[in-house]
Amino acid sequence: MQSSITQPPTTTAIGATTITPDAITASVVATLPSILWVILAICAACYFKNHLDRLANALVRRIESGTAFKFGSIELSSVRVMSDPSAGLGSAVRSSTDDSRALARK
Repeated sequence: MQSSITQPPTTTAIGATTITPDAITASVVATLPSILWVILAICAACYFKNHLDRLANALVRRIESGTAFKFGSIELSSVRVMSDPSAGLGSAVRSSTDDSRALARK
């Protein structure tokens, strides 16, 4: 007696390329660490959301107050937020430049 049940194909042809189940498994295993790192980063961001929010607010307040800030190779100094929009950007640039010149003279 012959069985009428047929075995599923072990390969899948796409265009001229044949993909085996072993190749699919290998590609999933190769990308698994990247997927897990993304999931870990998202979970950490959700867990530390309140701390990250407070850190971002403190950073914004520090920059708005004009205090120097350095993080790695990024350095901000003498940043001022003007409350008078009619003064324009040019006056903010001039005042920052004038302050630098005044400090250089001292």
